[in-house]
Amino acid sequence: MITGTKIKLRDKRPTDALDDYTWRTDLELAQLDATPLLTITFPQYLSDYASEVRYPSPTRRPFAVETLDV
Repeated sequence: MITGTKIKLRDKRPTDALDDYTWRTDLELAQLDATPLLTITFPQYLSDYASEVRYPSPTRRPFAVETLDV
């Protein structure tokens, strides 16, 4: 975990799936993130997401960003 004055970066958890899905299915946010717009259903995404969290890739480390109350 990395903590700054305004945000905290942490490893993603299964509870982050809905927020990630919402981000990746929003056209404007997907463009800002330079990722293709997601077109699968949430249950399909949740299955893939759970596998990624349980069995992380050795070449990729996804983080969640939390805003700190200051």
